Amino acid sequence: MSELSLIAEEIREAMTTLEKTQEAGNHLVEDLTEENYAAFLSQMSEMCERLQRLKQMLARGDAVASDELAGALARSFDLPESEYRRVDAHG
Repeated sequence: MSELSLIAEEIREAMTTLEKTQEAGNHLVEDLTEENYAAFLSQMSEMCERLQRLKQMLARGDAVASDELAGALARSFDLPESEYRRVDAHG
C-alpha cells in the first residue's frame, strides 16, 4: 500500500471513529450512566489515538500533492476519482 493510500485509509478510519464517538456522546447525553460514560471515554481515547497517528503520518511525509491525496481518498471511500491536472509552479 502506498503512503498516500495509508494516509487516505487513516483519514477514513478517523472519520468512522468520529461518528462512533458522536454516537457514544449522544447516548451519554440521553442516558447518563456509568456504562455510557465508559463507552464514551473509550471512543474518545480511540479517536485521539487515530488523530495522533494521522498527525504523525502527515508530519513525517513530504509535501503531498493535493490531487494525489484526493485520488487516494476517492479510492478509500470507493468514490469515482475526479479528473485533475497537475499544475507546475515553474511554467
